Amino acid sequence: MKKSKIHISILQCMFIAAIFFVATPAIASELFFKTSENAIEQQEFDAALFIDTKGDAINAIEGTVLFPADIFEIKKIYDGDSIINFWVDKPRALSEGSVAFSGAIPGGFSGERGLVLSLVFSVKKEGVGEISLEKTRVFAHDGTGATVAITAKKTSINAISAKEAQRLSITSGSLFEKDITPPETFIPKITSDEGVFKGKWFIVFATQDKGSGIHHYEVCEGVRACVVAESPYLLKNQSRDSAVVVKAIDNNGNQRIGVVNAKTMWVWYAILITLTVVLVGFVYLLMRALWTKKKSIVE
Repeated sequence: MKKSKIHISILQCMFIAAIFFVATPAIASELFFKTSENAIEQQEFDAALFIDTKGDAINAIEGTVLFPADIFEIKKIYDGDSIINFWVDKPRALSEGSVAFSGAIPGGFSGERGLVLSLVFSVKKEGVGEISLEKTRVFAHDGTGATVAITAKKTSINAISAKEAQRLSITSGSLFEKDITPPETFIPKITSDEGVFKGKWFIVFATQDKGSGIHHYEVCEGVRACVVAESPYLLKNQSRDSAVVVKAIDNNGNQRIGVVNAKTMWVWYAILITLTVVLVGFVYLLMRALWTKKKSIVE
């Protein structure tokens, strides 16, 4: 009889524990917006998208930002200083009223305020506009590729008249400081591979900008006009007899330059050095001969 009671008690404990674990849901990671103002009169305002992982580690995020295109318009998209350092799909406007993004975080991230991206909107007209998210997925940093539970918060912006802003004592503001720092230093590399561009010479390059983010790159070959380019870039000048300059330009116009010298320049340097050595040797021998002749005359 005793054994039966003990057996029942153990089953009851297991049942209660099962209910506890099933009924206690995992805390979901949270995506949320931080704006410069919730009631704005200025022509532009900022909205930054953050994530709070609630203690979990994540390594990839994707989603789409939605906003009313009749009230707001995207002016700039910043990806600088983001926790995402490898963009699969850089933040870009898909159409009026939406911005899609997708990126990975090698090494993972865990924290309460991880910056995903920053947006600058302009106001078209007065009205209340809601900025929200859809198609969001966040992936766990556990090697399984599994998604984690996520909640995406909306935010509302009230675009008001200048007169109403004055009555409410609302002034313009910004979440971000002016970015005056150029992108990080980088070294472009010219290479060739039979599996890329049919074995022709191409240049590869990449850098980061922790301020406003990289806007675009430009490649300048010798006296040719600079062109907007992406890495890898097939060189127009396959003889490589001129230097190649790569410009990395951020969203505020700051730029960093990387240079690859012409291949043939090293040949010219070698020829110049050789000629210099020969000339110095010739002068030395000539001076020595003259000195010997002068000495024999004197004797």
